[in-house]
Amino acid sequence: MRMTPMRRLAGAIASLFLLLVVAVGGLVIFLLGTTPGQDLVRSRAEMALANLMGPRFVTRLGEQTYQLRRDGSLAVTWSDVSMAPKEDPSARSEIDHFGVAVRLVPLISGGGLEFGRFEVSGARIDLNSLILPPTEDARELAPPEVAAPNAEAVEADPPRTLLARTAGGILQNVERHLGVLRSFHFDTVAFNDISITGIPRLDGSGDELHVDFAELRRSDVGALQLVTRFDLDGLPVSMAGDAEFSEETGLLSRLNLGSGRIQVADVFPPAPEEDTFDERPFGADFPLELSIGMSRASAGAPLQADASVRLGKGALQLGLNRTEVEAVELNLRYRSDTEEIELLASPMAFRDVSFTALGTIEAAPAGQGLSLDRLAFRLRTQDLTSTVGSGGEHHGKLAVSGIFDPGARHLELSEGRLETEEGVLSASAEFGYGAPDAMTRLDVSSERMGVASVKAFWPFNIAGRARHWVISHMGDAALATNARIRIDARLDRLDSAFGKLGTARPDEFTIDLDIDNADLSTVGSLPGLYNANGRLETRGSTTRVMVADAMVDGLPEITLSDSTVELSKPRTGYRRDLLVDLSIKAAGSVPQLLDIAARPPLNALRALDIEPREASGTGSVAANARLRVGRYVEPSNQLLNWAVEARIDGASPGSPIEGRRFEGMIGSFSIKPGLVTGRFDARMDSIPSTVDLSIPFGEERTGSRRIAVAMQMNDERVSQVVPALAGIINGDFTLNAELSDGPTRLSADLTNSALQIPTVAWSKGKGVAASLKLSMVETGDATRLDDIRLEGEGFSAVGSAVTDKAGLRSADLSQLALNSGDKARLKARRTDAGYAIDVSGEKFDARAILQDLKSTAGQDRTGKRARGSLDIVANVDRLGGFNGVALQNFAMNYASRNGRLTGLSLSGIAGDGQIAGDLSKRNGQDAISLSSANVGALLAFSGLYANMKSGGALLELSGTTDSGYAGRLQLRDFTLVDEPRLERIVGSTPVQGQSSLSQALGQDLRTSQAYFDQASAQLSYAGGALRVSNGIVRGPVFGSSFEGQLYDRQSRIDITGSFMPAYGINRVFGALPLVGQILGNGNEGGLIGITYRLSGPFGSPTLTVNPISLIAPGIFRQIFSYE
Repeated sequence: MRMTPMRRLAGAIASLFLLLVVAVGGLVIFLLGTTPGQDLVRSRAEMALANLMGPRFVTRLGEQTYQLRRDGSLAVTWSDVSMAPKEDPSARSEIDHFGVAVRLVPLISGGGLEFGRFEVSGARIDLNSLILPPTEDARELAPPEVAAPNAEAVEADPPRTLLARTAGGILQNVERHLGVLRSFHFDTVAFNDISITGIPRLDGSGDELHVDFAELRRSDVGALQLVTRFDLDGLPVSMAGDAEFSEETGLLSRLNLGSGRIQVADVFPPAPEEDTFDERPFGADFPLELSIGMSRASAGAPLQADASVRLGKGALQLGLNRTEVEAVELNLRYRSDTEEIELLASPMAFRDVSFTALGTIEAAPAGQGLSLDRLAFRLRTQDLTSTVGSGGEHHGKLAVSGIFDPGARHLELSEGRLETEEGVLSASAEFGYGAPDAMTRLDVSSERMGVASVKAFWPFNIAGRARHWVISHMGDAALATNARIRIDARLDRLDSAFGKLGTARPDEFTIDLDIDNADLSTVGSLPGLYNANGRLETRGSTTRVMVADAMVDGLPEITLSDSTVELSKPRTGYRRDLLVDLSIKAAGSVPQLLDIAARPPLNALRALDIEPREASGTGSVAANARLRVGRYVEPSNQLLNWAVEARIDGASPGSPIEGRRFEGMIGSFSIKPGLVTGRFDARMDSIPSTVDLSIPFGEERTGSRRIAVAMQMNDERVSQVVPALAGIINGDFTLNAELSDGPTRLSADLTNSALQIPTVAWSKGKGVAASLKLSMVETGDATRLDDIRLEGEGFSAVGSAVTDKAGLRSADLSQLALNSGDKARLKARRTDAGYAIDVSGEKFDARAILQDLKSTAGQDRTGKRARGSLDIVANVDRLGGFNGVALQNFAMNYASRNGRLTGLSLSGIAGDGQIAGDLSKRNGQDAISLSSANVGALLAFSGLYANMKSGGALLELSGTTDSGYAGRLQLRDFTLVDEPRLERIVGSTPVQGQSSLSQALGQDLRTSQAYFDQASAQLSYAGGALRVSNGIVRGPVFGSSFEGQLYDRQSRIDITGSFMPAYGINRVFGALPLVGQILGNGNEGGLIGITYRLSGPFGSPTLTVNPISLIAPGIFRQIFSYE
């Protein structure tokens, strides 16, 4: 069959393909199946690896395997690859995987063995192998089959510093890799899972950088692209870029790498802004961009490397300190000929601070190998601007210079200078970290600096809490002078002193500065200060702001002096808390001082119901408070302790204290949690008093309640305080009252006071020792008086009583002695209309009562009458009276209404005779009856008359208080003994030359024992006067008729009468009809008699005798009688 041209062409192609397959298969068999083929591949791979790693390394390949890839290349890989420096073969490092991709097309076409891809993974490479040695020439032998660069194109001087050697080493490695790409026709050099070790740290140890992957890709036209991803201290960074190399020299002419936007928050997120207690060491949410550029103008030109870091807007957190990044650039440039890093203009803007940083970092060699260079730095900014504070923008200049010697492990800041619009700040410092006793020192000083500048340029991450306090509490007008900040600490103390929970010692950290004309806010609701002058001191972890003098905002009448605010760290509990100790001393008006004391956190008036604006006077206050503020401290628990000491002068609280009003207070108070104490002089309820008080208050009370008051009393004040005692206590005395949690104790020394109880006619004169003590307890609506004890010379009273708003409710005096020897008991209780009183006892001296009745007979006793009803029951075994006479078994029932007697019964024994008395109602009138079987003893008992012995008596009266009383008194069988007035009547010689009555009768009239068998008289009582009529006294020897006024309202007596001797005979004439009317004096008048008059005070009347009546007939006797 004839073949067509198309079939012949197809056959040729198939034959060619078959031939190609056979050829490829043969080559593969040659490379894979024969020893020479395998050796060829191994040797070419080892040569490429050696050129890639550099001449300082010796490499060894392990087991070899093959794999045909999808892209048509043949992959040859080796495992157990080792690599070691020539100078130290023992320092071998392993490579997990090394491989090359063999291109088959060049191999078939006769182009030789070419590799398309070069791979290294799982390797650990020492940084020292990648940098230039300090004494080695920068030139290096070119790898085989690569032409050596022109000698004139290589820098002549070897690099001296680690900085230069590192830059040169990196450059040489990049250029070497390019040479491998070119000589072996690689299109890609790939590194995976590479760890670069031995990166030097400041403490001398080595760090490690992990590279996930890095690739150099070369295109067909010679363009070079770089892609890498590595881990930067936990932050994954990916970078990509391109490079250009000189085709003639093989040297790098340009390299650019950029990272794109890196989100730092993905790895190091900051805490929420409101979480002010989070203290993670680093957190940020700003985007980060890195860029690196390297260039060389020509083969002989120096290398220039630029690095740039750019931060976008976001938060920055360093521990507890925070700020906001607006935009930050850090631009660095390195030139190999100068061996220094230049800080190019780097604008940096934060939330409230911005500046452009400039400077240089000059390196000098400090040792061999990886010894870090000694760096001399000079940094500056000319446009430092801050808006911290409230005064707008603040401008300044900052310059720092020093030397960092990593080999000596020493950093020195030789000069630091901050120039602001308000002053200059200078600083020097050093930091050593080579040994435990290496020192860290800082010395910052300024002769004059405005606080506005201090606040404006205080770095946010240095002493953040102190900075926050100054910014929050101090105004911008203050001036800081003589300022100095010092740090002096050993290396082994730095963490303990300045670490996370460190506490610096006083000699390790100090701040001193004087503050003039400051305005300062305090804590809580306490008022701010202005025109403050003082000092700030920091010793260790304690900062103290001391105010020498200041004015108080809003309280112009207050001045401050010697006050402090102290900030410190707690020794127990959560160490991040802050202790705030306040000590405030203020003086001025009391209303404004109380205003301060009443504000939180002091709340010193919580125990007293006082309104500050109602107070008056002046005083001074020293207030102290300790607070603990922190993340886990609730606001209600922040106040740990507080105390207020106050001194007042002429002050008045304006509101009652314990129910009393105080004025003109002079003294002191102390108020602490749970307790108020004080001592002061004042007018308490208008009474001059001295008060010593202790009053617990609040939920956690301390101590016991005690209020001691010493009141200076007089007549007027007694009437004001206790109206019921008006007229009872006269004179000045001190009344002491002590109030406590138990009963209130009252006591008084009444020695210099006069006491008078009119109702019982008892009194004590001034100078007679006496004291009163009692206890008082408030029980609901009543007041109980216990342990009443009145003691004096010859008198006492012991018992208890109950009072209320209406007065005395009840009383129980278990011991009552108004006179020496009394043994009585008194009980009293209030009834619906008055009081009921029960008096009982063994002995009671009634002389004072009797004397009062006698001396005030007839006088108006309205003021002494009890209002309402009064019921008295008395039972006394022995009721003492005058003249040594006592009533035995005395019993009395007395009843009155509104001072009027409504019922009376009494009984007893006077001498050997029974007495009985009774008052009862008969036909609407009072019927009074009093009888005595020994009237002489009764009269002697009463003190009315002591010269009568024995005798019976009956008194009967009837009437009413309004109309008066009338009745009759009858006496029988009594004797007058040694009556001097009777003797005077009988024995007196009225006129010179005349005889006495005894002489006229011619017989001796004996008066020492004058017996009378009968006496009677008509009595009438009205208007306070008691009158006697038809009074007759009869006896075997004497007789008398009398009439007149026994007493009137002035307690005066005026009685006239006739005295007749031999009455038994003489009265016969008077009894005769008509004759008696002429010769005698009526039926009871005698023929012979003498008239007399008894007048004057009831207790001591005067007797007057008319002598003419001795010779006048009875009918004429009335002519000469006294009217």
